[in-house]
Amino acid sequence: KLNSQIRGLSQASRNTSKAINFIQTTEGNLNEVEKILVRMKELAVQSGNGTYSDADRGSIQIEIEQLTDEINRVADQAQYNQMHMLSNKSSAQNVKTAEELG
Repeated sequence: KLNSQIRGLSQASRNTSKAINFIQTTEGNLNEVEKILVRMKELAVQSGNGTYSDADRGSIQIEIEQLTDEINRVADQAQYNQMHMLSNKSSAQNVKTAEELG
């Protein structure tokens, strides 16, 4: 019985380590998205302050569209152990049992 408890605690420790890694990976991706969102907010404020020409606002819009694409890229590529973290690409195929995760 003691060996069983030890194995259970060892598995719990491994699961905890993997959960921490998952959270740290997710945090890194979310930090990247946050930086992009801050830049988008800056651009929106600049665009709305009334001092920019239509051409300038057009350039700002292009940058915002590029930043939106970058957020989508980050979301699509954010994975941990082949599981998509920030996109709706997750499926039942990504569900893993404890044995499959190791």
